[in-house]
Amino acid sequence: MSRGPLLTVAIGAVLVVVAGALLLGRDDSGSVPVLGSELLATSSRLDPQTPLFGQPVHARVEAVYDTARVQRGSLRIEPDFGAYRIAKRRETRTAFGRVDRVRFEWELECLTARCLPRKEGIVQFPRTQLAYATRDGASANPASIEWP
Repeated sequence: MSRGPLLTVAIGAVLVVVAGALLLGRDDSGSVPVLGSELLATSSRLDPQTPLFGQPVHARVEAVYDTARVQRGSLRIEPDFGAYRIAKRRETRTAFGRVDRVRFEWELECLTARCLPRKEGIVQFPRTQLAYATRDGASANPASIEWP
C-alpha cells in the first residue's frame, strides 16, 4: 500500500476520534455523561446555583444513550421547578453513529419570595425522572436525576 491511501485512512481515524471526543467529551460545564455499559448516562447542571433575587436560573439535563438499545426520540422529562416559571425550553439532539446525546435546557425565572433559596443560598429542586423506551418498545425504569 502506498503512503497516500494509508495517510488518508490515518487522517480519517483521527477525525473520527476527535468528533467523538467533541460529542461526548467535556464541555463548558465540566460535567458530561459518559456512556459505559448502561442503557443511558445522565448529568445535570444549574447555573447559577446561588442566584440573586430575580436572576434567571438555567437548568440543563444531558443524556447519552446507545440507539441500538434505547429508542431514538423516546426520552421524556418533566422536572418540577416549584415556584420558578419556565421562560424558555430547548431540546437538542446530536447523533454520532449509534450514540445519541440529548440536551434538555430550561431558562427559569421567578420574582416572588417563594423562590428565595432556603439553605445556604443554594437553589434546590426535587429529583426528576427521565423516561425512555428500549428498542423492543418496552418502557424501562426511568433514570432518576438529582440536581446539583
